[in-house]
Parts: sequence; C-alpha cells; structure tokens
Amino acid sequence: MDERTEAGKVPADKSEDLRGVVRAAMDKRKASQAAIAREIGISSSTLSQWLSGRYQGSDAAIADKVATWEANRQAGAALSGATASAWVDTSANQAVEDALLFAQDAGAIAVIYGGAGLGKTTAVKRYAENNPNVWRVTATPATSSLMAMLEGVANALELRDIPNRPSAYAGEIVRRMTGTRGLLVVDEAQHIGTPALEELRSIHDASGVGLAMVGNESVFARLTGGNRKATFAQLFSRVAFRLRVGTPTRSDTDAILTASGVDGEREREWAHQVATLPGGLRGLAHTLRQASMFARQDGSAVDLRALHAAWRNLGGES
Repeated sequence: MDERTEAGKVPADKSEDLRGVVRAAMDKRKASQAAIAREIGISSSTLSQWLSGRYQGSDAAIADKVATWEANRQAGAALSGATASAWVDTSANQAVEDALLFAQDAGAIAVIYGGAGLGKTTAVKRYAENNPNVWRVTATPATSSLMAMLEGVANALELRDIPNRPSAYAGEIVRRMTGTRGLLVVDEAQHIGTPALEELRSIHDASGVGLAMVGNESVFARLTGGNRKATFAQLFSRVAFRLRVGTPTRSDTDAILTASGVDGEREREWAHQVATLPGGLRGLAHTLRQASMFARQDGSAVDLRALHAAWRNLGGES
C-alpha cells in the first residue's frame, strides 16, 4: 500500500489511516514505539506526538515518511512470500527465553553462550519485543571500551544530555533502571573489555536489574579459564544461570522446515545436514529464503534443486 501522491506527499485525509497502520503494526508485532520509530527514521518522541495528533511540525512530512515505511514493509512482505518463518518456537529458542526470564524475574546474571548462527540473537530480540523494560545492547569491537559500553546502554535507555564522564553515565543509568525490574541484555558480549564487564556488574549490583550476557563460547571461557578466573571472580560468583546453546536438535530443525513448508524426505535430510554445520540455523534460514524465492519464480514447491541452488548462491557446496 503506497499512500503517496505523485508529488510524493500524503493527502491530509490519509494521515489518520496511517496512524492506524502504525498502531496495528505495533500491536501485531508486539513492537515498541521506539522500535517502529527507528524503522521509520524519526525519533520516538516525534512518533509519539504524531500518533496523538500533537506534533508541532509538519504533519504531512511525518505522514510521508510513514507512508514510505509502510510501502517498503508491504514490498518486503510480498518479496518474502512463503519464505522461512521469522520465529519458530524451537526448544533452543525456549531455553534462551527461559534464561532471560529467570534473569529478569530474579534480578540475576545469566550467561548464554554458543557458536554463531544458532538463533541466540533472534530469541533475544523476540524476548525484548514481548517483555517490558528489556534493554538490548549489541557489542562490537568498536564498543569494547568502558565509555563506549556506557554510551550504548544509555542509548538503549534513551538517556540524553549526560556529562561526558563515565561516572555521570553510570549514575544516570542506575537511576533510570532502579525499581524497574528490568533486564539489560548485552549481545555479542565477547567484545566487551574487562573494565566494561566490571562496570556492568556494578550497574547490576546498584540497580537490581537482571543482566544477561550473550555471545560465543569465549564469553563463558573468559570467566573461567586460567588466570582470568581471578580477574572476574566477583562477576562469575554472581552468575546464577548458565546456558550453552549447542548444535540444533533434529526436532528443532524439523520445526523450522515445517514452518517453511518443506515436507519432502530428501529435502529434510539435506537440510538437517546444513543445520549441523557452523552457523547452522542462520545458514539454513538464508537458504530457505532464497530457495523459496527460486521455487516461487518457477511456480513450484521448495525442492532439493531449489535448496541446492540457494546453497550454492550463498557460497556453499552441494
């Protein structure tokens, strides 16, 4: 649905319809207002004011952005067609959600670790979308320092105008989190440096919120291995839930294939082999998406030929 006119502007009488589209999307996806605002390309406060009819700027300009967002969203849905489901309730996903729920409910620290492409990040995103006061920060090599980590947490909390000092950031973060019964999730936590890890522990202690560190095998290994065990003694002693996400089970892979409409015995057996490779579920999901596109172009179901073509296109070997 593209509500724009030839001039690229949304008719005034369509703004209210678009407000309904945004509200419906938030409700259907269980997405926060801040998440939808980021997709549209505006601030959360701007979207809030526009939805309530109190925006002091150009209503038409915001409506035009929303119309563009909705048109792109509809186009993406059409392109995806019958491709792999974004969420499948596998045992691995449920285990990750259980660990996050425990950390939030108990105000405890959880460590969730395993190889890449096993669905940890997808489960974290799902949990954050469906539960209040869950703040997700994704670490990178560029954000390993103490100050960069604090800035990332502050951004997740939508804190602004903080003096550029670590102590000021930490104080505002603790003030905002205290009493919320919330959960701070640090994804790709293997990138976090030692001072930043210790500060996360301090924020957890001071605010009482749960803390989940999610990443690869080194996240857990660095807390327990060699001389580093003493370095992280205070943090490790507070870890109340440890979850290792291993190779996908056959039943988990079957659930994904069923959700994607792949029923053939040969196709399933081949997919099970892909799922056991490094980055298994992520690679399988990409393969299923492309295979579905190829099959749809031919007007056929996803078969072994389409799966092989998609796998080769992604750099794999059949």
